[in-house]
Amino acid sequence: MMQFHNNGILPGRTVVLALIILLLATLLAACGLSAKETPVLTAAVTATPAIILTADPTATLTSEPTVAPTITPSPSPTTTPALSPPPENIVSRIWEKDGMEQVFVPAGEFIMKHAEFYSLPPHSVYLDAYWIDKTEITNTMFTQFVSETHYWTDAEKDGKGRIMDGIYKDVYGANWEHPQGPTSDLQGKDHWPVTQVSWNDAAAYCAWAGKHLPTEAEWEKAARGTDGRKYPWGNDAANCSLANIDKGSHIYCVGEATEAGSYPDGASPYGALDMIGNVWEWVNDWLDTSEIRYFYPNGVTVNNPAGAATGIYKILRGGGWNLWGDSLHVDPSEYANIYGFRCVSSADE
Repeated sequence: MMQFHNNGILPGRTVVLALIILLLATLLAACGLSAKETPVLTAAVTATPAIILTADPTATLTSEPTVAPTITPSPSPTTTPALSPPPENIVSRIWEKDGMEQVFVPAGEFIMKHAEFYSLPPHSVYLDAYWIDKTEITNTMFTQFVSETHYWTDAEKDGKGRIMDGIYKDVYGANWEHPQGPTSDLQGKDHWPVTQVSWNDAAAYCAWAGKHLPTEAEWEKAARGTDGRKYPWGNDAANCSLANIDKGSHIYCVGEATEAGSYPDGASPYGALDMIGNVWEWVNDWLDTSEIRYFYPNGVTVNNPAGAATGIYKILRGGGWNLWGDSLHVDPSEYANIYGFRCVSSADE
């Protein structure tokens, strides 16, 4: 049995304390601190370094403003290109003699005859500038002419008119004042196109008014412009919002002539109205039965063509409310309730 002797130097408690100190010293030495070094705790707080945001090395930030991409809207699809000029480009005036509004057609070339409607090639035509009546001559205007001149129309001389009712029918007592027969009249139709007029009657009116019938070339340029369109309004097929026509199989938009100028959406590039439908329109030209007028060498432009010098038939253009077509060839003394006209004047008149 081991015994500890108290020699006065290390009493029992002292021995235990010494052992504890020795153990602590050993532990501190193992942590790299000497027994003499006492760790000091201070109240000083080391400032947390500010967080500095730097650009990712793959992306350089600059002060240049970011340009937003320009979004160009895709045009809405249309079946007809925007062919007609805006209304502000249409020039008009009032012809003093008969009060008709005329629209201006500037000088220049156009391609006459659309290939879809003719078997022979279209050809280039140059026309001087001119004015054309905006609509067909109306009953009111023709009444003024007859009142001043006491003119008798060909139908009045013959004592009959001609009415289109599926087929042409001679009707005694029909004339420009009684277009549908002797019991009809012009009541409420002051601004309807005058009908039951022959080429002779139309030419006489235009001469009285100080104007003349359009040549076929003048009529067509006023109707189609210079961009090659099929119709006055563009390339879409005709419908009842554009013209007073036969839709096919004798299904009519109206079934008779209507007030002149009733279809503004069918206007030509120059502002002429009713160039298609309503009533057929006389032009000045004789029909060239030899069709020489259709033969033009390549690259040759014809200047101000007036048509054949003589012939048997005169030409009507534009179609009527009852018959869809491009032209008719008729004796100049013929008349019907589907024949009307408009006049032109030169640019310096």
